[in-house]
Amino acid sequence: HLETHFHAVLERKTHAFRLMLESLAAAGLMRISPDNIETLSASMSVMVTYWLSYEYVRNPRQALEPASAGLASTGSPTAFRARIFSDGPASSTVTTPRVEHT
Repeated sequence: HLETHFHAVLERKTHAFRLMLESLAAAGLMRISPDNIETLSASMSVMVTYWLSYEYVRNPRQALEPASAGLASTGSPTAFRARIFSDGPASSTVTTPRVEHT
């Protein structure tokens, strides 16, 4: 049952994001503090888990229509990617860190 295993699913998803962020930092592609890795990995997990539910609550009549299917990849996640992959200076003190391209 998903209901009884949902916590473990979220934990694994958050762990995978944490490993990805740690790998980016270790490769020198991103400067981020350990605290921000924890915060960002949890935020990423929440976003990918609940994004479609959020879209449905925002517009229940159209959220499940084929024309709205692209919103999951062009809405807020795009803004998220824009913040993460901006060309601004890297910082390890913000919740959503900027990436320093090398």
